[in-house]
Amino acid sequence: MKLGYMAWVRYPDFGIQVGRTLEELIKEIAPIGYDSLEITAWRSQEAFPAYMSEEKRKRVRKIAEDLGMKIVCIDGAGGCPFYFSEYGYLIEDTVDRAGIIHFMEKCIDLACDLGADKILDLSGRKPEEMSEKRAWELLSTSVGDMCDYASERGVFYLMEMEEEYLVHDTDTFLRLAKEVDSKAFKVNFDYSNLLIDGASDREAQKAVNTLSKYIVNAHVKGLRRAPMIGPYTPTVPGSKEDVQDLRGFFSALKKIGYDGSINVEDLPEWQQPPRDKLDSAELSYDNIARIMEEVGVRKRK
Repeated sequence: MKLGYMAWVRYPDFGIQVGRTLEELIKEIAPIGYDSLEITAWRSQEAFPAYMSEEKRKRVRKIAEDLGMKIVCIDGAGGCPFYFSEYGYLIEDTVDRAGIIHFMEKCIDLACDLGADKILDLSGRKPEEMSEKRAWELLSTSVGDMCDYASERGVFYLMEMEEEYLVHDTDTFLRLAKEVDSKAFKVNFDYSNLLIDGASDREAQKAVNTLSKYIVNAHVKGLRRAPMIGPYTPTVPGSKEDVQDLRGFFSALKKIGYDGSINVEDLPEWQQPPRDKLDSAELSYDNIARIMEEVGVRKRK
């Protein structure tokens, strides 16, 4: 398996992480030892397709390739309520929904330009007044259209299971897979998200087997118990504070023959206390690389 890093770079107009470009981040991350990159392309991110000129796309891809890093996935997350509509695809406004689909198609084009073969999405939250039947109609139609375009471009469309979203566990994922019925439709298996949704480690590891034919990309975050705030808060992945059974997760992936990338979704700004991005990236690498080597799925660089 490969150990990847999820690259978040805010666009300077948003006033966050000003002074560090996507190119600079790749140059800083590569020496740590990561094999691959997943790049976020949300509206607030520097890799938002409209911000990525043809020249910048070529430059980013060349820098990554020259440093031995494969760009494996573009995280568009068009269904995320924070970026396009309050409920993602689960809205009756056809113009707004078409806009989200258009954005995700641009993410597919970006993936092709950067040498990636996957894009990542979320389903969105169902409005209280909307029926389950209508929500599934809207989602399956939207995802079906995007899978058609992804298939034409040779890209996998990945749905991630997310707490409180329409697609949040194995049952809801499999329902959407059946309704969409596309070879391009796959899952981004975020182990941490299943635990946040209420699954136990044993249940989440069983889900690996259940969804084995759909898993082409994986995420890990660090989860620390926080009973005064909620079930979990972010911490450094694989640290002593991290309560997840990541050895069990990696062993489950090994058992199904998974040989793709496990991408660290490092959230240093949300940790308590907040950490420097590069310091956290190094700690995350050390922890996850050690566990992967212990399980026998990757040799540490």
